[in-house]
Amino acid sequence: MTFRRHAMLCRLIALVGMILPGCRSAPDASDAASTYAESARWTNRLIVLSAASNSDPTFTTQRQRLRDIAPELVERHLLVVELVPGHGRFGDHSIDDRGVTTLQQRWDISSGGFQAVLVGKDGRAKRRWDVLFDPTEMNELIDTMPMRQDEMRIQARD
Repeated sequence: MTFRRHAMLCRLIALVGMILPGCRSAPDASDAASTYAESARWTNRLIVLSAASNSDPTFTTQRQRLRDIAPELVERHLLVVELVPGHGRFGDHSIDDRGVTTLQQRWDISSGGFQAVLVGKDGRAKRRWDVLFDPTEMNELIDTMPMRQDEMRIQARD
C-alpha cells in the first residue's frame, strides 16, 4: 500500500470514528473532546497549547510560529490543539470549557499559564514546554521517533 493510500485510509478511519459517536444521543462536551483525542490516536501526533486566556502573549506567539510552518506540521501528521477557556480547539473542531478541562486533565496540564505538550501517535506526552519553543526543535524530536522514522522510509519509497 502506498503512503498516500495508507494516510487516506487512516484519515477515513478517524473521520468515521468522529461521525459514529455523534449518532448516539447528544454526547456531553467532555465525551466529544475525549472522542477527538481517541480518533487522533495512531493517526496523528498532537501539539497541545494551553493558556489561561486567548490573549496570553506566549500562547499567541507560539500559535503563530506553528501556523508559519503549517506544511511541516501536515508532513508530520501533527494537529494543533488549543486548550483555552472559551476558545478550545481540537484541529478544526471547537470544544467548550468542559472539553478543555477534560483534555488538560488527560495530559496533566495546569489550567494557569502557558504550557505546550507534544503528544505522540500513541496518545502519550513526549515533551513539555512552559516557555516559547522553536518549532524546529519539536520537528527534530518528532523525526527521531520510531514511528516517524518508519513514515519517512515509506515516503522515500513512494
